[in-house]
Amino acid sequence: MICVSIGRGRHREMIAEHKYLAEQGVGLIELRVEGEDGFVLNGASNMSKISRDPADLVRQMIGSHHQYPDGAVLFLGTLFAPVQDRGEPGKGFTHQLGDVVTVASPQLGVLANRMTTSDKAPPW
Repeated sequence: MICVSIGRGRHREMIAEHKYLAEQGVGLIELRVEGEDGFVLNGASNMSKISRDPADLVRQMIGSHHQYPDGAVLFLGTLFAPVQDRGEPGKGFTHQLGDVVTVASPQLGVLANRMTTSDKAPPW
């Protein structure tokens, strides 16, 4: 999932940073799911295929008609939807506890999280 985070008072700089990334071609966002059961799923989203410019969406989100004094997060979704069965054929994909989900891009870095229940996850 691609998201744009806007901190209070920094929206102009954030718009410029995200516009730069969009213009430079953030390009490929890679996704990997690795399960403790040996399951592996790889996928990718190409930002050039997104139908609306992320910088334009940020400009529409922040302005005199929409005010977020504490900041905002704009989730742009993903172009990748897992279709590989996990477990029983025809049952589709569902995360399992212990899965490691990694999202990576050379321009943005790597984010990896292990699936757990909210009562066992560390507090924010």
